[in-house]
Amino acid sequence: MQRFFRTLESYGYARQPGLRELCAPIRAARPSRELAAVSRVFALVSLQRNPIFWLALNLLVPWDGSVAALLALRKAALRARLPGWLETWFTLEAVNSLANFAYLNPDLPLSRGARPCRNSCWMPGRLAIP
Repeated sequence: MQRFFRTLESYGYARQPGLRELCAPIRAARPSRELAAVSRVFALVSLQRNPIFWLALNLLVPWDGSVAALLALRKAALRARLPGWLETWFTLEAVNSLANFAYLNPDLPLSRGARPCRNSCWMPGRLAIP
């Protein structure tokens, strides 16, 4: 999921204003960074696997409690933002599925407002987002 969002964040939308508008919430929020931060917290959790290192950490700081608190903070931040990111992802997936259907069935009439494109939109052979 992190790679997918990173691709959407860094893609150049020069000739696709509709796609740029659809992906604006993702480009503004940078979800790949948020997901990378969650991955780092999970890496901290995995330090428990080494009992000697885990014991040394727990002697210095209450490691499990600290990591649990950090995870709770990340979880609360994601709880507010993740639904919007997923909604954008699902919309892109639906548009792509419709575009693929239209591409595979060129003899069927397209819905009003959609137009086939070959070279000017995000992926060759997909529909341009109006």
